[in-house]
Amino acid sequence: MSYQHDAYEHNNQKLTSQTTPSQTPSICKVITPPKYVCPIIFIPSIMGSNIKHQTLGQVWKMPNSKVSGITVAKERSKLKPGDLQTQLDHTKTMVDAIRG
Repeated sequence: MSYQHDAYEHNNQKLTSQTTPSQTPSICKVITPPKYVCPIIFIPSIMGSNIKHQTLGQVWKMPNSKVSGITVAKERSKLKPGDLQTQLDHTKTMVDAIRG
């Protein structure tokens, strides 16, 4: 490999490469940032715990079967990101140990 351009280095969207005569073949590898990014947030302990909000009440109940898991996934997929953020605000939520 002759040279490698990394678009991540300087947050570039445009890269320049040197050309060579066809008698002198060289390879240039260009690494570009992904077009779309899907953030994944991992919150330890939330998936196995029932969560309640101080004013909204229960906001997460652990599904106990595949059917209830699919139902919960469908319901939550209809919520806007801001609603989910409000429901799971770490300053206003706690583990709901009473509802098993």
